[in-house]
Amino acid sequence: MTQYLCSNDLLALLAGNSEFAVIDPREEGIFTRGHLLCASNLPMSRFEFLIDFAVPNKSTQIILCDDCNGEADKASMLLTRLDYTRVLILDGGVSCWALNGGAVFTGVNVRSKVFGECVERDLGTPHITALELHDRMQSGAPTLILDARPPVEHEEFCIPGAIGCPAAELPYRVATYVADEDRLIVVHCAGRTRSIVGAQTLIDSGISNPVVALENGTPAWQFASLELEVGSGRELPIPALVKTTNFAEKHQIQVMPLEQLVQFQQQNMSCYLLDIRTEGEFMVGHLKGTRHVPGGQLLQATDQHLVVHNAPVVLIDSDGVRAPAMALWLRRMGWLNVYVTTMNPNDKNLAVGVVEDDIGYSNADVISVQEAHHLIAKGTAVMCDVRSSVAYRRGHAEGCYFLTRANLVKDVKRLPEKNHIILMADDLPYARLIATDLHQLGYVVSNVNGGFADWVDAEYAVSLGVENMASRPDDRHLDAYDFDDASVCDRENRQYLNWEIALVDQILGEPTGFNLAPA
Repeated sequence: MTQYLCSNDLLALLAGNSEFAVIDPREEGIFTRGHLLCASNLPMSRFEFLIDFAVPNKSTQIILCDDCNGEADKASMLLTRLDYTRVLILDGGVSCWALNGGAVFTGVNVRSKVFGECVERDLGTPHITALELHDRMQSGAPTLILDARPPVEHEEFCIPGAIGCPAAELPYRVATYVADEDRLIVVHCAGRTRSIVGAQTLIDSGISNPVVALENGTPAWQFASLELEVGSGRELPIPALVKTTNFAEKHQIQVMPLEQLVQFQQQNMSCYLLDIRTEGEFMVGHLKGTRHVPGGQLLQATDQHLVVHNAPVVLIDSDGVRAPAMALWLRRMGWLNVYVTTMNPNDKNLAVGVVEDDIGYSNADVISVQEAHHLIAKGTAVMCDVRSSVAYRRGHAEGCYFLTRANLVKDVKRLPEKNHIILMADDLPYARLIATDLHQLGYVVSNVNGGFADWVDAEYAVSLGVENMASRPDDRHLDAYDFDDASVCDRENRQYLNWEIALVDQILGEPTGFNLAPA
């Protein structure tokens, strides 16, 4: 029998210290139009392979929230089948929360975004405008520009001359790289949050150099009619020798000896064990049972990675610098039970490689692009592209249909009446879920080996735009760089920055748990 929780009871949970999760199971594109600040988005289309990591303890209290469209009911039934024992639905959903005086937020990763704005406001993180930085660069004044985003984002575009260094790596790498204490360090990202947090992290680390954040990031650079650099490939090197630091002691960060970690995990089933080093370091060797979440991305998307409120978090590094710096930020965000552990990267018992998502579903039959093209030409099969709607718009096999799992039973009825469905995918776990559902509906299902890239290489016909949309494109939140037209990108960037800056006023009266007393 479905159990409900009222808005006032959820407010009481938010004010307490018990462990609970608020999950919104709507598709990301719908979630982004209005949701609770405390909610994490686990779309029903991918729910099965998100929930295990999101809520590791099956006795955790889970509150499901939607807009009374039935997604919470479907998630509740699925959670029951997966043996979760304490599942409730927020009575009246988002609308009732708003009616009771609660704020409703648009966008994604809102908690992290608004936190960045609060950091700048409350800690006084200094900044520099794009034109001021440009003038300084033209004058030859000593300046080090650091891009606080992950390497893949840095490679796409950056401020000219910037060096890539993800936000969590800044105090670890910069201290051994910068010898000139008078050189201005400028931290930038593609918006505001990571530049603000990155700059403040360096300031908190006690570095002697003056540090500022680039106000409004790369969009501001473009607003000033300045060109970004593409394909930099530069990266601040990992230090051969790490400077010792008393950061953990200074900020009273709880240190957990490595030998206690396994016992702690067994006693705290909701515990998140997160290796915050680089992907390369994690691949070479990591502690068994840990997940890789780079520190900067953890702070950028806490709602994705730390779904259970008040659950213990253990941050793991190999240097004793990165984890304490990130632990301080989590504590400022309201996470009280944060610990750090330093591992030995030369330990012979470490696990290697990546943690695979095993969702227990059989693979669809795999066919070549040549076989797929032949079956389509014969008229015996229909092809469905199950990549993101943005990828589909930018290019898809001619004549194929856009399909998602969100409303699969209804949407397959919009396809031509063929018994054989061929999937064009770039996310195999997701494709396996769709294939399983289609098998249950009686279809023969195949997956194209090599996906759209092999289709293009084979020089088969490609179409652009939004045609043959069997499913609504509600699969994701659109950001400025999802658009190819420069004027649209500019418009979306301006709207995004206005939205982010305004968040700091929108949270008035909302329970956040932020604790931003100066370090």
